[in-house]
Amino acid sequence: MRKIVSYLVVLIFLLTAATALEIREGEEVIIENEINENLYAAGGSISVDAPVNGDITAFGGSIDVNSPVKGHSMTCGGSISINAQVKDGVHACGGDVNINSNIVGDLLSGGGSINVNGDVRGDVRVMGGSVNINGKVSGDILALAGSININGPVKGDIAVTAGELNINNVVEGKVNVAAEKFKLGKDALIKGDLTHTSDTKVVLNEEQVEGDIIEIPSKKKISPYVTKITLKIFGAVLLLVISIILVLIMPSLSNRLTGNIKKDFWKTLLFGIVALVATPLAAILIAITIIGIPVTMILMLLYVLALYLSKIIAALWVGKLFFKKQKNLVKPMITGIIIYVVLVNIPYLGGLVKFLAILIGLGAITLVIFSKKKKSGKKR
Repeated sequence: MRKIVSYLVVLIFLLTAATALEIREGEEVIIENEINENLYAAGGSISVDAPVNGDITAFGGSIDVNSPVKGHSMTCGGSISINAQVKDGVHACGGDVNINSNIVGDLLSGGGSINVNGDVRGDVRVMGGSVNINGKVSGDILALAGSININGPVKGDIAVTAGELNINNVVEGKVNVAAEKFKLGKDALIKGDLTHTSDTKVVLNEEQVEGDIIEIPSKKKISPYVTKITLKIFGAVLLLVISIILVLIMPSLSNRLTGNIKKDFWKTLLFGIVALVATPLAAILIAITIIGIPVTMILMLLYVLALYLSKIIAALWVGKLFFKKQKNLVKPMITGIIIYVVLVNIPYLGGLVKFLAILIGLGAITLVIFSKKKKSGKKR
């Protein structure tokens, strides 16, 4: 019970914090005048070309922050570039993330490629395909990636799980590595202990490590608990990104889907139950026929896609309950996803919430399909 109360307190805080924002939305959002409060922006492309004396929350295809930010920056998009100082930390997730200026605070980022070219006066926590840290890091580095290059000095500790890790500068603290390949460049020096797994291929001179060199069995390199938490965080971020993209490119369909739930909740729930059970049965019956296997494969792929999208539809419906007069769907979508992620991670309750979300979303999709068939039948 105490856990549930804690979750609700966090949720209420997030929702109340989200209301104190200046909202800018559109296909192209350009901030040309100084903003003295928190900024919320959503659009195809976003360019912040004037100072923001508060926090930034931005979602879009491409995001460029070109002027100083006195608060915190949270951005999510296809490509992200932070080109001016941020004074209270950065959260960024996208296909390409480029940090080209100094950050006073922590950096938390996920993406296909992450390039940190400015100094970070806090910790760096990153997860991506390739990571390049070229600036000075005053805190610790925690990273999970395919390849990681640390070219700037690090005052704190480094903990890395990667395919390949290269360190080319001075590390004041300890280094803990679980990687296939690990190399220290000619300018590298580790002043603390170096711990690596037994199956890691290490290239270094012992003189480059002032502390002890410790080898541990490879079975201990990744804790199942850490893996589980990492996958949950990645799944939640991916769900949020996909949700925002969908409501930006298909706002009218999103409104229709959630409108069906609002109009008749119990009917939507009933149709969801029917769709959940009937679709796999129909696929099995179709598979019996001569040409049925290819059709069955397509049907099951669509079924799996509908199951995933159903969570998004249910989350948007919940978010719209908080923002009834909000025309743009991004803010209700973010709110709904936050509520969904929090609830599904509550023990015992989470499974029920996930099941109900699937039923509600499937029902909404089924009702839209049937309504289209009725309209086409009437035209004939």
